[in-house]
Amino acid sequence: MTDHTSTLIIGANGQLAKAMQQQYPSARAVGHNELDLCNAAAIATFDWSGITTIINTAAYTNVDGAETAEGRTAAWRINAQAVGQLARICSERDITLVHVSSDYVFDGETAPHTEDELFSPLSVYGASKAA
Repeated sequence: MTDHTSTLIIGANGQLAKAMQQQYPSARAVGHNELDLCNAAAIATFDWSGITTIINTAAYTNVDGAETAEGRTAAWRINAQAVGQLARICSERDITLVHVSSDYVFDGETAPHTEDELFSPLSVYGASKAA
């Protein structure tokens, strides 16, 4: 069994993170209570030592809720701004970041999608994930 103790899974309480934890049982997993990605101070003071890879599954996932004023703010805060801060932390510390996106970044007109395909989101949620 491969040792993944230097891997951090963010978003531990979500469905995808739980599946990732089954695949990588030696990885450390943290939820919102342990690391609030929307709190710059929490990100700055988190102990990143020993981490070589981060799998970020944390997200605002309420597609319909993102169309409301409150939901729009929340979606952009976690799906775009927080991910930007996380990417900066990873860059500064030479940590590999694996960030999970969504097919909502595309309009659904073509399939399968390619890595060089331009984003074409149709919703606030999709736009926040594409950012």
